[in-house]
Amino acid sequence: MADPAAAAPVARMVKIKPQDRALKFTGSRVEAFLRQYELAANLDGASDEDKVLQIPSFLGSEDIQDAVWDMSGYTSKSWTTLKEQMIERWGQVDVVRYTVADLQSLKDAWIAKGGITTLEDYRLFKSIFDVILSYLIRYQHLSSEDLSVDYFFFAFSAGFQQRIKSYLVKKKAMVKTLDGRYLLPALKELRAAVISEMEEESFEQRLKKELAVSSPAAAAPSGSRGPLVCYYCHREGHGTARCFELKKDKEEKLVEQKGTNFFLPNGALIPFDASRPIRHVVASYQPQVSSATTEFRTTCGSLDPWYPPAVSSQAFSGAYQSDPCAQEARGDQNLTRPQQFQLLPLGRP
Repeated sequence: MADPAAAAPVARMVKIKPQDRALKFTGSRVEAFLRQYELAANLDGASDEDKVLQIPSFLGSEDIQDAVWDMSGYTSKSWTTLKEQMIERWGQVDVVRYTVADLQSLKDAWIAKGGITTLEDYRLFKSIFDVILSYLIRYQHLSSEDLSVDYFFFAFSAGFQQRIKSYLVKKKAMVKTLDGRYLLPALKELRAAVISEMEEESFEQRLKKELAVSSPAAAAPSGSRGPLVCYYCHREGHGTARCFELKKDKEEKLVEQKGTNFFLPNGALIPFDASRPIRHVVASYQPQVSSATTEFRTTCGSLDPWYPPAVSSQAFSGAYQSDPCAQEARGDQNLTRPQQFQLLPLGRP
C-alpha cells in the first residue's frame, strides 16, 4: 500500500523576479527593502514560503545572509516571523535622513546668499525644500506642512518678501494681529503668491533685457532702478499682477494671460513692443462680425409672346388698294399725281 505522505503533491516554487534587478539589502532601510521584495513576490504569485527560501539571494553580504539563516523565522519558513526579526535586527540602524534643523539650514544658506530673488533661485530652493518637507511629514517630525511657512517665506530677499506681503494683503489672505502684525497664511496660499510674483518678476526682467539690447544708449546707469512700470497700461507704481485695467479686461473676456504672454479673444499672441502698452492692442482689436448678406430678389409677371393683330383679307386688300405706293408699283394709270405748278420770273405779271 502506497505511503500517503509520498503521494501528496509537492508545491512548485515560484521564482521571484523584481523589476529592479539590482534590489539588494545592504543593512540599511530594511523596511523599504521588504516592501519592494514583497511587492515583487506578490506580483509573481509567490507564496510566503517562497519569500523565505529566496530572500538570501537578495541579501548584499555574507554576514547578512548568515544572520538571516540563523533566525527562527527562516528555519520554520514563516515569512511573518522572519520579517519581524529582520526589522528588529536592522530597523534600529536606519539613518534619519532629515530633521527640522535641515529646513533651518536651508533657509540660512539662502539668506547668506542675499535671499531668493529670481525664478531660477526659487526652483532650486523648492526642489530641496519639498524633499525635506515630505520626509518630515511622512515620519511625523511635523504634523502639518503649514508649520514650515517661516522657513519658506524668510528664505526670500527682503525686497521680495515685501512684494509677497503686498500681494497677500491685497488678496486678504493674511490675518492681522491685535498689535498690528500680520500672520503668514497657509503654505499653499504662500506658494501661490510666490508663483504670481515670480512670474511678474521674470516678465519684467525679460522686458528690461530686451529694452537694454534695443536701446543701449538709453539704458539706466548700473545700480539705479527706475520706478515700477506696468507693461499692460504703461502706468507707474504697479506691475501687471496688480493692474486694475488688466483685471477689468480679463473679466470682460477682452484679453487672456498665460504666464507672461497675453492673447486676444481670437487666440492671437500679442507681440511685445516697448513703445506701446499691451492694452492699446487690446483696445484696438475689432472682432470680425459675420454679417449675413441681404438677398435681393426681383419678381415680374410671365412674359407672353407678342403676335401682330389679326387683319382680314378684305381689309388688307382695301388698305393695299388705297396705298399710293402700291398703286405706283402696279403702274396704275389712274394714280393721282401731285399738281405741278409753273414758276414765273419775278417782276412779270
